[in-house]
Amino acid sequence: RVLHLGCAGLAEVPEGAHEGKWICEGCTTRRHRCVVCREEGTVGEDVWRCSKSNCGRFFHVDCVRAAGYHVVDEAVDEE
Repeated sequence: RVLHLGCAGLAEVPEGAHEGKWICEGCTTRRHRCVVCREEGTVGEDVWRCSKSNCGRFFHVDCVRAAGYHVVDEAVDEE
């Protein structure tokens, strides 16, 4: 997943990031922000990762429905 430095709370590129050896805090703690409401949640419990390849965004199912989008499957990829 690709992140802006500021969005990840970083001032500079972490060591090992260019080699794919750095893992963001959200992935380490399994806590990510919903792209709709911006509230944080735990992956697989209250936020889900978009199942479209290379998207990497997370959302609450209710937020996506309230925004008028169709949820195909609530059991999307949890990692």
